[in-house]
Amino acid sequence: MTAFPIGVDPRFVLKKVTKDDGAETVVSFTPSGAGEGSCPGFSSIARMAALGFRLPDDLLPGRYAVFARFCESRWPDMPPQVSTAPFEVTGR
Repeated sequence: MTAFPIGVDPRFVLKKVTKDDGAETVVSFTPSGAGEGSCPGFSSIARMAALGFRLPDDLLPGRYAVFARFCESRWPDMPPQVSTAPFEVTGR
């Protein structure tokens, strides 16, 4: 659940999820539709759903997740970052 509006750092990170549930950075990127400035604001789920990114062509098979950091804290228990659920990339 998210209390909008939120500010999100436009630099997202794709990480490979390791067997011990650790994560190692593969690439940092700015998704299309992220907005302008160092802390673009998002006012709805629909706006966030419009973000886009193409996985690198040379990405090896494995489990990955995308991480995003908040750049402004709206309430005391707000986490510093969120991530997608891990997803599987298979051979091409």
